[in-house]
Amino acid sequence: MSLVFAYGFTLPHFYDLHDLQCQPENSRHQKVFSDTKQTYENQIVGLSKHLEDEHACCKRAEEQVDSLKKTLLRDKTSIQVCFCVAHQNIIGIRLQLSLWFEFAALVGSEVV
Repeated sequence: MSLVFAYGFTLPHFYDLHDLQCQPENSRHQKVFSDTKQTYENQIVGLSKHLEDEHACCKRAEEQVDSLKKTLLRDKTSIQVCFCVAHQNIIGIRLQLSLWFEFAALVGSEVV
C-alpha cells in the first residue's frame, strides 16, 4: 500500500515493507503471549483444583472435630453419671457403717 498525495505524488512502499518486516516479529510476540497465557491458565486451573482439595480436606477435618466433640461430651456425661453412682454408693456405705457402729455400741460388741 502506498500513500498518494496531491498531484499524484506517492511515497514508496516503505510502510508496506515495514509492516512485512514486523510481521514475523509480531507473530513471534503473539506466539510468546499465547504460550504465556496458556501457561497461566493451566496454573490457575491447577491452583483452583488444589484450593478445592484443600476445602474438602478442611471440611473433613471439621467433621472429625465435631465427631470428637460429640464423643467427648458423651464420655463426659457417662463419667459424670458414674461419678454420681459412685458417690451415692459411698454415701450408702457410710450410712451402713454408721448404723453398724451404732448397733455395735448398743450391744456392746467390739468392732473388728
